[in-house]
Amino acid sequence: GSSALTLEGFLRFKSFLKRFMQAVLSSDTPVKMGLAQYGSDVKIEAKIGEHRDPAKLIQAVEGMQYRGGQAKAGNALRYITRHGFQSAPVFADVQDDLPRVVVLLTGTPSADPVVEPAKYARDREIFIIGVAPEGMRAEINNITGNPQRTITYQSPDRLSAKIPELRAKIC
Repeated sequence: GSSALTLEGFLRFKSFLKRFMQAVLSSDTPVKMGLAQYGSDVKIEAKIGEHRDPAKLIQAVEGMQYRGGQAKAGNALRYITRHGFQSAPVFADVQDDLPRVVVLLTGTPSADPVVEPAKYARDREIFIIGVAPEGMRAEINNITGNPQRTITYQSPDRLSAKIPELRAKIC
């Protein structure tokens, strides 16, 4: 949601998120998903496990407002590591030891350092998958710590074509 992304880019990302959720979530999916937006600061749009019904999570995406600010991915990673995975149990039959995955969806280089906050997250067993433009491959590889966890795209218009690859990396 940073100013560098622009409103048009923000709307493209919202559309991608909705398509992704429609493609991978069903009411019986044993997944707790949350949603956060970052710019200069971080806003939790939906806490992990808050919405059991995928349609409610998609509504949370639709309700997101463009916030602007600098694209501080390092700050966002540190915040999500510290505060993003606190949730009440949603599924009684699913243990809370599910893998903790952060999908960092970005369209612009970070305005703050990312290497140390990304290492901080990975050291706490947070699996980071980065989705970014091809020109940001080196920065995203530094964030994920593994080129196999990096997904790049040539044009934001073709982002939806990356849904199967993202699903496979998460799974």
